[in-house]
Amino acid sequence: MSSVEERLPRLVAAELVSLPKGLQEHIHRVRQAAAELAAAWELTPEERAGTDLAAAAHDLSRHLTPHGLVAEADRLGIPPTTAERHAPILLHGPVAAERLLRDGALADASVVDAVRFHTTGRPGMDRVALAVFLADKVEPWKLARRPELLRVRQLAFSEPYRAVAAFLTEETAALLKRGALVHPLAMDTRTHYLIASGEPLPPHPGGY
Repeated sequence: MSSVEERLPRLVAAELVSLPKGLQEHIHRVRQAAAELAAAWELTPEERAGTDLAAAAHDLSRHLTPHGLVAEADRLGIPPTTAERHAPILLHGPVAAERLLRDGALADASVVDAVRFHTTGRPGMDRVALAVFLADKVEPWKLARRPELLRVRQLAFSEPYRAVAAFLTEETAALLKRGALVHPLAMDTRTHYLIASGEPLPPHPGGY
């Protein structure tokens, strides 16, 4: 176990090294990206430690099958939304957060929140959750697959609210183009950060 992993709670470190290799590599890249954001935003040492822990834990349930995620959500008392029932992969953050909280591996509410909402985000995220959310979206492998997200990465270092809104705008458009489900919380998050960023908004045409 590396010195970096030794700083993690034992359960998180043990689960991390048991994951499929590709998922381990993704988590490593997210931890690096989150550390870069934490440095740029001058987070406190406590916030940096929380950011790294949340980044390490965020995908610990990502490898579960759709049936496994629904079963875990039911076991943990997490009531899935309609979108999550039809796209169980959306449950992997809430399942990991709740499971690790109950197992005693996560205690800090900020870290739990960052793990729980790293996929959709939520309105009013703190700096730990913002760093993990954005790092997960702009880690190098994802940027290589979707170069249009380079602007999100650039914004993330100085204008994180705009970065969140920009990512969710791109992602929502991509999902709708494929006819895929969009999580309602992601839409609420986009609305919140569009307004919070101070970005001028066009007048709404009214109606749909």
